[in-house]
Amino acid sequence: MTEKRLKRQVQNISYLQNSYKLFLNGVNFSPICWVGNNGIISDCVFRNNKAFVGGSITWIGNDGLVNNTKFINSSATRVGGAIYATAKLTVTNSTFKDNTVSDAGGAICINDAVSAN
Repeated sequence: MTEKRLKRQVQNISYLQNSYKLFLNGVNFSPICWVGNNGIISDCVFRNNKAFVGGSITWIGNDGLVNNTKFINSSATRVGGAIYATAKLTVTNSTFKDNTVSDAGGAICINDAVSAN
């Protein structure tokens, strides 16, 4: 019997000027806080978003893909101006412009095996 992996996808969405108050263990997370494996975020625009970690995306899971997505002027108080990832995430054909952070990772802050092309 073979295991079938389901891919979940967020596509063609714009997240503009959001300041998120989703709290988990006292930390406020990004517009997208992905918890789980086998996900895809593609053809999206993140502009002027703010969070404590991961100004636009916080990724907690394996085998993720961010493709053809724009991150513009997002910020995080702590880490990952645009993306904060704790596990395997691949970023391809994406644009990062004017993202900021106070601590580490102006565009992407990684905490494990993450690749960018």
